[in-house]
Amino acid sequence: NLPIDDGPFTASELARAKSTVREGKSAGPDGIPPEVFKYCDLDDLILDFCNLALLHNMQPDIWSLSNIILVPKAGDLSKPDNYRGISLTCITAKVYNRMILNRIRHAIDPHLRENQNGFREGRTTAAQILALRRMIEEVKKDNLTAVLCFIDFKKAFDSIHRSTIVKILEAYGVPPNLLRAIETMYAGTRARVVTPDGNSEEFDILAGVMQGDTLAPFLFIMVLDYALRKAISGREQDLGFTLTPRRSRRHPTVVLTDLDYADDISLLSDIMEQAQELLNRVESECAKVDLRLNAKKTEVITYNILPEHPRLTTTEGTVLKEVKDFKYLGSWVNSTEQDLK
Repeated sequence: NLPIDDGPFTASELARAKSTVREGKSAGPDGIPPEVFKYCDLDDLILDFCNLALLHNMQPDIWSLSNIILVPKAGDLSKPDNYRGISLTCITAKVYNRMILNRIRHAIDPHLRENQNGFREGRTTAAQILALRRMIEEVKKDNLTAVLCFIDFKKAFDSIHRSTIVKILEAYGVPPNLLRAIETMYAGTRARVVTPDGNSEEFDILAGVMQGDTLAPFLFIMVLDYALRKAISGREQDLGFTLTPRRSRRHPTVVLTDLDYADDISLLSDIMEQAQELLNRVESECAKVDLRLNAKKTEVITYNILPEHPRLTTTEGTVLKEVKDFKYLGSWVNSTEQDLK
């Protein structure tokens, strides 16, 4: 059992959560701007309100509603595909969820796989990029074989089933009050599109983590951690890329199977056969939590593998595209020249 407090929130917890509220941000569906939390002396009221929600399951219905603001992208703005939706939730709900997040993250984060850097304090994309480039340098210098598979999921954050999230949280030791609070928050999620001409009708959101929420990213990586742990743990030596060969009993083989930043996942293996099994296992276990591989955007790089080698395929038999370079976390893994363009 992990030491996660599920009793009443304290004034210090509220102060810590409020410190993350930034001025100048848009209000959510309740119309309360973030400045209210900075300049109005409402701490006692907010704390009592949040504790009613936590301990007596009395969350206001509006906390489950999101306003979707459409932000134009490039191209023909008469086409809906050329807009990006930003979800705005109630600031009070964000503060409440931040207090829940602070409790569960403190206890659970040390137990998550080391391979995951996404949405974790003190971890960055730069570390993953550096590790991957360092590995590639060694491969090229020593003429080693290697297979890199860059995973893409179909609408990853929008697809996970809510009951799956709750079951995994329970398996990871989240206590009853916090579990019920999260389950209640996700029970009736809805959204509406806000336009200059008025709001759309509300529509239900039945799957995925809540967009625009402070707690959602950590819930997502917990689900992904569960799936990757099921796929890989105990099989690293058989499936991963060899960083350091075994020298003695005291100095065993060191391998690396994957580098992850949220749903940006690179799978690493020595040879094609290992890479295929690793991909199959990851694809299968992720499918069980409703994360589906996007074969069109999942790409492969090989090093020093014979030209006639069998291609990596999905469990449905789709052959994955092999490329010379790949933009991982905003950086081209094979070419610093590309990064400068």
